[in-house]
Amino acid sequence: MLATKEYLGQGIYSVSDVAKLTSIGSRKIMRWLRGYEYHNRTRSGASEPVFQSDYGTVNGKVALSFLDMVEIRFVDAFRRHGVSWRAIRIASHKAAEMLDFDHPFSMRKFLTDGKTIIARIAHEENDVELIDLVTDQFAFDKIITPYLYEGLDFSKHDTATRWWPLGKKHSIVIDPRRSFGKPILDKYNIPTSTIAASYKGNKSYSEIAKWFEIDQRTVKEAVDFERKLAA
Repeated sequence: MLATKEYLGQGIYSVSDVAKLTSIGSRKIMRWLRGYEYHNRTRSGASEPVFQSDYGTVNGKVALSFLDMVEIRFVDAFRRHGVSWRAIRIASHKAAEMLDFDHPFSMRKFLTDGKTIIARIAHEENDVELIDLVTDQFAFDKIITPYLYEGLDFSKHDTATRWWPLGKKHSIVIDPRRSFGKPILDKYNIPTSTIAASYKGNKSYSEIAKWFEIDQRTVKEAVDFERKLAA
Protein backbone atom coordinates (compact mmCIF):
# COMPACT_ATOMS: atom_id res chain seq x y z
CA MET A 1 0.00 0.00 0.00
CA LEU A 2 1.26 3.45 -0.89
CA ALA A 3 1.50 6.30 1.57
CA THR A 4 -0.73 9.21 0.58
CA LYS A 5 2.27 11.48 -0.01
CA GLU A 6 3.55 9.14 -2.73
CA TYR A 7 0.68 10.03 -5.08
CA LEU A 8 0.05 13.60 -4.04
CA GLY A 9 0.23 15.75 -7.15
CA GLN A 10 0.09 12.74 -9.48
CA GLY A 11 -3.59 11.86 -9.20
CA ILE A 12 -4.85 8.41 -8.29
CA TYR A 13 -7.53 6.50 -10.17
CA SER A 14 -9.01 3.03 -10.24
CA VAL A 15 -9.28 1.22 -13.57
CA SER A 16 -13.02 1.89 -13.38
CA ASP A 17 -12.37 5.63 -12.92
CA VAL A 18 -10.13 5.74 -15.99
CA ALA A 19 -12.59 3.68 -18.03
CA LYS A 20 -15.38 6.15 -17.27
CA LEU A 21 -13.28 9.24 -17.93
CA THR A 22 -11.78 7.97 -21.19
CA SER A 23 -14.69 5.81 -22.48
CA ILE A 24 -12.26 2.90 -22.83
CA GLY A 25 -13.43 -0.46 -21.47
CA SER A 26 -12.07 -1.64 -18.11
CA ARG A 27 -11.24 -5.11 -19.46
CA LYS A 28 -9.26 -3.59 -22.31
CA ILE A 29 -7.27 -1.40 -19.91
CA MET A 30 -6.52 -4.41 -17.68
CA ARG A 31 -5.22 -6.38 -20.68
CA TRP A 32 -2.84 -3.54 -21.51
CA LEU A 33 -1.60 -3.45 -17.93
CA ARG A 34 -1.36 -7.18 -17.25
CA GLY A 35 -1.14 -8.80 -20.66
CA TYR A 36 -3.25 -11.82 -21.52
CA GLU A 37 -3.11 -15.41 -22.72
CA TYR A 38 -4.58 -16.45 -26.05
CA HIS A 39 -5.53 -19.80 -27.57
CA ASN A 40 -6.82 -20.56 -31.04
CA ARG A 41 -6.73 -23.41 -33.56
CA THR A 42 -3.22 -22.67 -34.80
CA ARG A 43 -1.35 -21.41 -31.76
CA SER A 44 -1.45 -20.26 -28.18
CA GLY A 45 0.71 -17.97 -26.13
CA ALA A 46 0.79 -14.90 -23.97
CA SER A 47 0.86 -11.19 -24.77
CA GLU A 48 3.02 -9.08 -22.48
CA PRO A 49 1.72 -5.86 -20.87
CA VAL A 50 2.03 -2.69 -22.91
CA PHE A 51 3.22 -0.71 -19.89
CA GLN A 52 3.26 -0.74 -16.09
CA SER A 53 1.16 1.56 -13.94
CA ASP A 54 3.00 4.02 -11.72
CA TYR A 55 1.48 2.60 -8.55
CA GLY A 56 0.88 -1.10 -9.13
CA THR A 57 -1.83 -1.96 -6.62
CA VAL A 58 -3.28 0.07 -3.75
CA ASN A 59 -5.43 -1.76 -1.21
CA GLY A 60 -5.38 -4.80 -3.47
CA LYS A 61 -6.65 -2.98 -6.58
CA VAL A 62 -4.79 -1.66 -9.62
CA ALA A 63 -4.22 2.08 -9.27
CA LEU A 64 -3.28 4.49 -12.04
CA SER A 65 -1.72 7.95 -12.15
CA PHE A 66 -2.78 10.93 -14.23
CA LEU A 67 0.05 10.28 -16.71
CA ASP A 68 -0.97 6.61 -16.91
CA MET A 69 -4.44 7.79 -17.94
CA VAL A 70 -3.08 10.18 -20.57
CA GLU A 71 -1.00 7.38 -22.10
CA ILE A 72 -3.94 4.96 -22.06
CA ARG A 73 -5.78 7.35 -24.36
CA PHE A 74 -2.86 7.23 -26.79
CA VAL A 75 -2.58 3.45 -26.65
CA ASP A 76 -6.28 3.25 -27.45
CA ALA A 77 -5.80 5.55 -30.45
CA PHE A 78 -2.98 3.34 -31.76
CA ARG A 79 -5.06 0.18 -31.29
CA ARG A 80 -8.15 1.67 -32.94
CA HIS A 81 -6.02 2.43 -36.02
CA GLY A 82 -4.75 -1.14 -36.24
CA VAL A 83 -1.27 -0.79 -34.72
CA SER A 84 -0.25 -4.09 -33.12
CA TRP A 85 0.60 -4.55 -29.45
CA ARG A 86 4.15 -5.46 -30.43
CA ALA A 87 4.65 -2.23 -32.37
CA ILE A 88 3.13 -0.16 -29.55
CA ARG A 89 5.46 -1.80 -27.02
CA ILE A 90 8.50 -1.11 -29.16
CA ALA A 91 7.44 2.49 -29.75
CA SER A 92 6.69 3.05 -26.06
CA HIS A 93 9.91 1.56 -24.72
CA LYS A 94 12.19 3.15 -27.31
CA ALA A 95 10.48 6.55 -27.09
CA ALA A 96 10.89 6.43 -23.31
CA GLU A 97 14.63 5.90 -23.79
CA MET A 98 14.93 8.64 -26.42
CA LEU A 99 12.95 11.19 -24.42
CA ASP A 100 14.32 10.02 -21.06
CA PHE A 101 10.82 9.90 -19.62
CA ASP A 102 8.68 6.96 -18.46
CA HIS A 103 5.51 8.34 -20.07
CA PRO A 104 6.60 9.34 -23.60
CA PHE A 105 3.05 9.43 -25.01
CA SER A 106 2.13 12.11 -22.46
CA MET A 107 4.79 14.55 -23.67
CA ARG A 108 4.11 17.50 -25.94
CA LYS A 109 7.31 16.59 -27.81
CA PHE A 110 5.77 13.28 -28.80
CA LEU A 111 2.63 15.03 -29.97
CA THR A 112 4.56 17.49 -32.13
CA ASP A 113 7.50 15.30 -33.21
CA GLY A 114 5.90 11.86 -32.92
CA LYS A 115 6.26 10.99 -36.58
CA THR A 116 9.98 11.78 -36.52
CA ILE A 117 10.44 9.81 -33.30
CA ILE A 118 8.58 6.77 -34.66
CA ALA A 119 10.57 7.00 -37.91
CA ARG A 120 13.84 6.85 -35.98
CA ILE A 121 12.62 3.89 -33.91
CA ALA A 122 11.40 2.10 -37.03
CA HIS A 123 14.81 2.55 -38.65
CA GLU A 124 16.74 1.38 -35.58
CA GLU A 125 14.50 -1.66 -35.06
CA ASN A 126 13.98 -2.35 -38.77
CA ASP A 127 10.33 -2.87 -37.88
CA VAL A 128 8.12 -3.19 -40.96
CA GLU A 129 4.90 -2.21 -39.21
CA LEU A 130 6.36 0.97 -37.75
CA ILE A 131 7.95 1.84 -41.10
CA ASP A 132 4.54 1.43 -42.75
CA LEU A 133 2.98 3.63 -40.08
CA VAL A 134 5.44 6.42 -40.84
CA THR A 135 5.36 6.13 -44.62
CA ASP A 136 1.56 6.11 -44.79
CA GLN A 137 0.94 9.84 -45.08
CA PHE A 138 -2.45 9.59 -43.36
CA ALA A 139 -2.07 6.88 -40.69
CA PHE A 140 0.02 8.71 -38.11
CA ASP A 141 -1.91 11.96 -38.45
CA LYS A 142 -5.13 10.02 -37.81
CA ILE A 143 -3.71 8.62 -34.59
CA ILE A 144 -2.36 11.90 -33.21
CA THR A 145 -5.63 13.78 -33.55
CA PRO A 146 -6.65 17.08 -31.96
CA TYR A 147 -8.96 15.03 -29.72
CA LEU A 148 -5.92 13.64 -27.95
CA TYR A 149 -3.99 16.80 -27.21
CA GLU A 150 -6.12 19.92 -27.56
CA GLY A 151 -7.60 19.36 -24.11
CA LEU A 152 -4.21 18.98 -22.42
CA ASP A 153 -2.09 21.59 -20.65
CA PHE A 154 1.68 21.05 -20.48
CA SER A 155 4.46 22.09 -18.12
CA LYS A 156 7.59 23.96 -19.16
CA HIS A 157 9.19 20.51 -19.39
CA ASP A 158 6.54 19.46 -21.95
CA THR A 159 4.77 16.92 -19.73
CA ALA A 160 0.97 16.82 -19.49
CA THR A 161 -0.24 18.58 -16.35
CA ARG A 162 -4.01 18.97 -16.76
CA TRP A 163 -6.78 17.57 -18.93
CA TRP A 164 -9.95 19.42 -19.87
CA PRO A 165 -12.21 16.45 -20.78
CA LEU A 166 -14.88 18.63 -22.42
CA GLY A 167 -12.38 21.05 -23.93
CA LYS A 168 -10.84 24.24 -22.58
CA LYS A 169 -13.94 26.32 -23.23
CA HIS A 170 -15.71 24.39 -20.48
CA SER A 171 -15.31 24.60 -16.73
CA ILE A 172 -14.36 21.02 -15.83
CA VAL A 173 -10.71 20.09 -15.41
CA ILE A 174 -8.77 17.05 -14.24
CA ASP A 175 -5.68 18.28 -12.42
CA PRO A 176 -3.57 15.73 -10.49
CA ARG A 177 -2.46 18.47 -8.09
CA ARG A 178 -6.02 19.18 -6.96
CA SER A 179 -8.51 16.79 -5.28
CA PHE A 180 -6.23 13.84 -6.11
CA GLY A 181 -7.01 14.34 -9.79
CA LYS A 182 -10.78 13.95 -9.58
CA PRO A 183 -12.85 16.11 -11.98
CA ILE A 184 -13.48 19.55 -10.52
CA LEU A 185 -14.91 22.92 -11.51
CA ASP A 186 -11.71 24.80 -12.19
CA LYS A 187 -12.73 28.27 -11.04
CA TYR A 188 -14.41 27.04 -7.86
CA ASN A 189 -12.28 24.01 -6.97
CA ILE A 190 -15.43 21.96 -6.31
CA PRO A 191 -15.57 18.27 -7.37
CA THR A 192 -18.22 17.65 -10.01
CA SER A 193 -19.32 14.63 -7.96
CA THR A 194 -20.20 16.95 -5.06
CA ILE A 195 -22.38 19.11 -7.30
CA ALA A 196 -24.08 16.04 -8.80
CA ALA A 197 -24.75 14.51 -5.39
CA SER A 198 -26.29 17.77 -4.18
CA TYR A 199 -28.48 17.97 -7.26
CA LYS A 200 -29.63 14.38 -6.82
CA GLY A 201 -31.08 15.25 -3.45
CA ASN A 202 -32.57 18.58 -4.50
CA LYS A 203 -33.33 18.55 -8.25
CA SER A 204 -32.99 22.31 -8.54
CA TYR A 205 -30.19 23.94 -10.51
CA SER A 206 -31.01 27.35 -9.03
CA GLU A 207 -30.89 26.10 -5.44
CA ILE A 208 -27.58 24.29 -5.95
CA ALA A 209 -26.17 27.41 -7.61
CA LYS A 210 -27.11 29.46 -4.53
CA TRP A 211 -25.62 26.91 -2.11
CA PHE A 212 -22.23 26.87 -3.84
CA GLU A 213 -22.35 30.47 -5.11
CA ILE A 214 -21.86 29.48 -8.72
CA ASP A 215 -23.94 30.02 -11.84
CA GLN A 216 -26.67 27.61 -12.95
CA ARG A 217 -24.96 26.83 -16.26
CA THR A 218 -21.91 25.52 -14.40
CA VAL A 219 -24.12 23.45 -12.10
CA LYS A 220 -25.84 21.87 -15.11
CA GLU A 221 -22.51 21.16 -16.78
CA ALA A 222 -21.23 19.36 -13.68
CA VAL A 223 -24.46 17.35 -13.32
CA ASP A 224 -24.49 16.40 -17.01
CA PHE A 225 -20.82 15.40 -16.86
CA GLU A 226 -21.35 13.10 -13.85
CA ARG A 227 -24.52 11.68 -15.41
CA LYS A 228 -22.55 10.74 -18.50
CA LEU A 229 -19.84 9.07 -16.39
CA ALA A 230 -22.46 7.02 -14.59
CA ALA A 231 -24.21 5.91 -17.77
